[in-house]
Amino acid sequence: MVTPPSTATDPNQGVFFINGAETRVTVVGKNTATELMFLIPTLDPGQYALEVRSAFGQEIRSGRLDTLLTV
Repeated sequence: MVTPPSTATDPNQGVFFINGAETRVTVVGKNTATELMFLIPTLDPGQYALEVRSAFGQEIRSGRLDTLLTV
């Protein structure tokens, strides 16, 4: 069985702000099943989708906040 890379080292996993381009969060303080705490990166003004991606076996699964965030 191949172990997937950790969220810290895999650029396809993590927390992303998306507005056409993707900005990956680089500082995550807490990531549990019920809580996610991170520093918001510097973003240009606009509306962003917030998406979390994680490996499940060899597949990347994602979840997206239903509401757009405005910077």
